[in-house]
Amino acid sequence: MNPFTIVFDVGGTAIKAAVTTAQGEVIESTVETYPAHSDQSKEFMLDHFYQLIRKQAAKISDPNQTLAGVGYAYPGPCDYERGISLIQGLQKFDALYGVSILDAMRERIDADQALRSRMIPNYRIIFDNDARLFGVGQLFIGPANKTDRAICITIGTGTGSAFIDQGIALKNKEIYARPFRDSMIDDYISKRGVLRIAAELGLPASLDVKDIADAARDQHDEQAIAVFRQFGEMFGEVLLPFMDEFGPKLVIIGGQIAKASDLFLPYTRQAMQDRAPEFHTVMNSSHSTFAGISALIQGYSE
Repeated sequence: MNPFTIVFDVGGTAIKAAVTTAQGEVIESTVETYPAHSDQSKEFMLDHFYQLIRKQAAKISDPNQTLAGVGYAYPGPCDYERGISLIQGLQKFDALYGVSILDAMRERIDADQALRSRMIPNYRIIFDNDARLFGVGQLFIGPANKTDRAICITIGTGTGSAFIDQGIALKNKEIYARPFRDSMIDDYISKRGVLRIAAELGLPASLDVKDIADAARDQHDEQAIAVFRQFGEMFGEVLLPFMDEFGPKLVIIGGQIAKASDLFLPYTRQAMQDRAPEFHTVMNSSHSTFAGISALIQGYSE
């Protein structure tokens, strides 16, 4: 029986959790969202993290099913190799600064005879950032495994990225801080980038990205359509340098803003003209991130 993996996507407000098969498939009955309690004390949060492992393990109905490990998509800054949180001054996980969550979880698992008996002898605990895990997931279960080079871009509150080269999701290839126009990419290819354009075009500040997308699709609102036209053209402008630097044949887009890709990608292609790669959009980014955790637990793409 192939072992399962317990997976977490940690945010400042909530922690998404699931259990995956060895093939990276998310077991839907195990999907859960828990409060993060990121403003609590160190001991409270470490105990909370451990109780979530136990809760997810309890969702596996077969008591003989083994577990290959536990993996976390964890926000940076973080020493991912050692699972040490380096977040400070952000009003989230401050009490865990300098703490190896990895070591704390292993200590608790090993002391829990009932849970340890379900773990395989060489079980693993891993930490990585969500954008790279999204990319590993696309390499494991998505189209990135069908091409030599691909770039995975997650567009949400910021810009996440993963570069796939010959079956490996490269480490430390983040583009969010790269200079762009009067600031950096993260300020433009993100939710706030969309809302900045909307404000410049005179749309009400009360509108969110989904509201603007709905207006563009359902009401054919010209201002809303213009927001995504400008965003798409800007995204193409961001991608063009990477056509020379990396030469991807495929760009995979995930994150919340990817749900509006039908509105902006046509303009991205136009902006890139004959240099546009193939594009693929992932609507459920969490599942790809979870699959990426499962893959790394098994030593895939390291």
